[in-house]
Amino acid sequence: MKGITGFALNNSRTVIMTILLVVVGGIYAFINLPKLEDPFITIREAVVSAKYPGMPVEQVERLITRPIEEKIRSIGEVDEIKDSTSKVGECLLHVTIKDEVPAEQLPATWKLLRNRMDDVKPQLPQGTIGPMVNDTFGDTSVATIALWSDGFSMAEMHETARQVRERLNLLKGILKVDFTGVQDERIYLEVSNAKIAQLGIDIADIGKTVQEQNIVLPGGRINVNDVEIIVETQGRFTSIEQIGEVLIPIPGTQATIPLRDIATIRKAYVEPINNPAYYNGHQSIVLSVFILSGVDAIEFGERLNTKIQEIEQSLPWGYKLDFAIFQPELIKRSVRGMVVNVVESVGIVLVMVMLLLGFRTGLIVGSFIPLVMLFGVLMMSALGINLERMSLATMIIALGMFVDNAIVVSDDIKVNIETGMARKDAVLKTGSSLTVPLLTSTLTTVFAFGPILLQIGSTGDYTSSLGSVMIILLMGSWFFSMFSSTSMCYWFLKPKPATGGDKQHIGTLDHFVNAITILHSSLPANVRVCPGTETFGDIATDLQGGLDLGRLQRLPVCIRTYKIHPFNTAARHVLDSITATTADPQHLDNSALAVCVHEFKH
Repeated sequence: MKGITGFALNNSRTVIMTILLVVVGGIYAFINLPKLEDPFITIREAVVSAKYPGMPVEQVERLITRPIEEKIRSIGEVDEIKDSTSKVGECLLHVTIKDEVPAEQLPATWKLLRNRMDDVKPQLPQGTIGPMVNDTFGDTSVATIALWSDGFSMAEMHETARQVRERLNLLKGILKVDFTGVQDERIYLEVSNAKIAQLGIDIADIGKTVQEQNIVLPGGRINVNDVEIIVETQGRFTSIEQIGEVLIPIPGTQATIPLRDIATIRKAYVEPINNPAYYNGHQSIVLSVFILSGVDAIEFGERLNTKIQEIEQSLPWGYKLDFAIFQPELIKRSVRGMVVNVVESVGIVLVMVMLLLGFRTGLIVGSFIPLVMLFGVLMMSALGINLERMSLATMIIALGMFVDNAIVVSDDIKVNIETGMARKDAVLKTGSSLTVPLLTSTLTTVFAFGPILLQIGSTGDYTSSLGSVMIILLMGSWFFSMFSSTSMCYWFLKPKPATGGDKQHIGTLDHFVNAITILHSSLPANVRVCPGTETFGDIATDLQGGLDLGRLQRLPVCIRTYKIHPFNTAARHVLDSITATTADPQHLDNSALAVCVHEFKH
């Protein structure tokens, strides 16, 4: 069965084109393959929260938390509810999804969770805020950018941060930009208790009056002679002074009093300060940048850095944009370090192979290693496997395994050629005899890594590239050992000529008669075997008609007799060649040839 090897030998141009395509495609895929520090892990957890300001803990647990828990448990995809917390005016629940749920079905699961939370709302006390579902709290940002300034208020910084976010959202590959450290503004009414007590005004009446004045609803539209006129209300507050002009009715009278006469009105931020963010001692707003799955973090980081410099130059003087965390640089160093490790491993293996197998065979095996590596990178790009520490480490692990295929094939072909076989016959014999054994050994290792590939959940997300890359490289090594390594051996391996005499190559035991003829031509023909009257020439002449172990047994005596004569170099080469290239060592040990060589050398 010639199979892959026979096809490769008969289609050398196809082999060359395949090698070129793998090399060029692998290099291109390596440049464009998404690079991450670690494999992407799908977070199977969401946070459900609900608020009722001022409600005691016991009532929050009984009226809000428990109904929400019961509704969540009715979802079959939910694994457990952990860290369920009830505190004054608020409850917080962490919901985890079973590992058996595929990652692509998680969006539908989160939507189902939100629908169930909408269903439970009528069961909660009136005025409850939520329940709200946050399924993105586990996202990891690729960069965090601190916006700070000297001389600008937090409100002005917030507005500037919004403008920066709008411009960042135009970048290709970006998922979202979140804010951290934003402080919401409030209008505080500090009422004099003495004054309102004297006038008999209730604080609730003040709030109601102010709310009724701050109208934000549309006034309507008027259509006159096909001309539409939009009516806008004038009740919206645009300044603190307008709030102070609101007239508060005095109970029991027809009189009113302006709000500024009974309260101090000021604009400030939420007190106490809520989740502030600081950068180098400056209060700041941090913009967290998230990217889509499959985007090259290193390439995105270069574009993000350029964009931030461009935005900073366009901001008013005094604003600063600094990277607090910049993952692309860390990822670049990590990936570069792993790539260097892979190159070093390839170099070490290449040197060892050349030292142990010879220069020519070592180069053939050495060219096989980067070919399989580039094939693996090409398949990773096709299958959507990112270039990260786990996949690169797998390349190093697989290197020590898949190089065996090329070594076994090249060495077997080399032995076949050195035994006197024609190069094409030697290559075809190796391809025919080793295809199934090498495939069997390769599949054994592949199946050993199968369970890693079948892992589910977060563990499967992290280790899936290990199993995938290992299988790709091992199967690729088997194919290319039968396809390209055999062809290279056919192209570049040359038989070693025999030294001394007429340079005739001595083969297996089947060519022993030819060796005897060469030996006879370099020895005195009249040397007699003792005991007996036969000469060495007589034995050699008779053996040309076929091997006779009985007559071969007389050769040691003949050789021993010849040792009294001057040593003959051609005879040494003949016997050394017979010993070194005998295909069946066991046959050699049981034959008179072993005794003959032993007697000759000792």
